[in-house]
Amino acid sequence: MDLSLIALLGGCLLLAAVLYYVIFVRREHPISPWGKSGLVTLMFVLVPVLVIALWYQAGAESRLAQIGFTPYPGFASSSGVATGLGENPVWVFSVEGGAKPVLEFYGRPENRKGWALVSESESLLLFEREGKSVAVSAVADSVAFTMRQGE
Repeated sequence: MDLSLIALLGGCLLLAAVLYYVIFVRREHPISPWGKSGLVTLMFVLVPVLVIALWYQAGAESRLAQIGFTPYPGFASSSGVATGLGENPVWVFSVEGGAKPVLEFYGRPENRKGWALVSESESLLLFEREGKSVAVSAVADSVAFTMRQGE
């Protein structure tokens, strides 16, 4: 999971707790409607969105494994909202040790069950299976998997 999202979620929860205390427990000064709407926005919009994003990030590696790619042991975390959902899913992972070992890992057939290697370059591998294609691109410390359905 992305540490920046975890930190942001923690900050939102802390701010929501402080606002709850100031608005509902302490009640020394009248609070404007903006303060109350801030608490509502934090608790019912921002916090659920962050929790959902983190939930999807937690399952990104298992969704990658479901299509036949063994998760690389050096994956540090899933990044952003590219977590392998949708009709043409995209996964983005930050990795430890650079991009080259990742491409070598997925170049071996045992790490990509049923996927045929179609094209290979310095920073990209292209696989096909049953009318679907997956591009694995690795640059610096991140790897992206992009799946496309056959047209």
